[in-house]
Amino acid sequence: MNEQQVLKINVRGGEDTLRAPRLASEFLERCLSLKKNRDEMQLVIVELATNLEKHAKGGVLILKEIQESDEKGVLIQSLDWGPGIADVNEAMRDRFSTSGSLGLGLGTVNRLMDEIRIEPRAKNGQGTVITCKKLDSGVQESSIRSPLQIGAASRPHPNMRQNGDSFVVKSTKDTAFFAVIDGLGHGQFAHRASHKARLYLENHYKGSFNEIFRGVGYECRSTRGVVMSAARIDWKSKKLSLASIGNVETKIYGSLAPVRIPTRRGILGQGYPKPKIIEQDWDPMMQIVMFSDGLSSHWHEEDVQRLSMESAQKSAAHFLRKYAKDSDDATILIAKTKKS
Repeated sequence: MNEQQVLKINVRGGEDTLRAPRLASEFLERCLSLKKNRDEMQLVIVELATNLEKHAKGGVLILKEIQESDEKGVLIQSLDWGPGIADVNEAMRDRFSTSGSLGLGLGTVNRLMDEIRIEPRAKNGQGTVITCKKLDSGVQESSIRSPLQIGAASRPHPNMRQNGDSFVVKSTKDTAFFAVIDGLGHGQFAHRASHKARLYLENHYKGSFNEIFRGVGYECRSTRGVVMSAARIDWKSKKLSLASIGNVETKIYGSLAPVRIPTRRGILGQGYPKPKIIEQDWDPMMQIVMFSDGLSSHWHEEDVQRLSMESAQKSAAHFLRKYAKDSDDATILIAKTKKS
């Protein structure tokens, strides 16, 4: 393995915000193979350098190559001895700059990077350390044709035009990722929260569950917040991973006795709750049902039996029609093996 590459860039004045991405260009060429990843990293470097110059009167950017067996990419740290970030919520909010900079804001940095952490540099709160990670990964064609069918159905509160629920379905090499998101309450503010969470997931679904849930939490800090459950099936290694915060439920039917996955209390966007993560073997006979609390969880046996006989999409539509409550948004997602 080659020695890990490190680049240090001092930021003292306004000219350094333009010089920093130029200095990093060759380093990024060596460490990131995808142009899209290099371009996004350049934007992040400009934003972090601008923050150092504007808010801390200077600091340092340290770029490190990630060369691990399962991860390759770049880690960047922004270090300063400024007054610290008093309101991380405001710092993560998207905004335009009033001082002529790009003004992306750390909210945009959060969406561009696979991981972001913001911590005080000293115990008394002085200084700030911002750590970001960008993995050099792209969506690859699966070496095995997906054996899964995934169906989803969703509708807003009967008296509302905008849906406070949303869902995500994504595939990558040999895996499928899916999630159900429920914005707190209903109407436009719940819709805004779930929409921001969905956009984040669509760009970060390949990360670890801890990183994904932390990123959604950052993304939703300026909203009411969301609760969420997510799953990843690796059909090559036959592994199932599930994670949740709040009352989006998951039930598993199939070869085993019905399983109701426990959830962990909390709201993404309010504090930093860690998700409940469960990992187990995936059996192709499993039918995984994920749904927001806008659906009743008490189902008739004949409806459960339909899961194995009907397509995932037809089953999702049936459950939504029959069990959706009149008092809330409602979403259900079903994943099962395709019929041969």
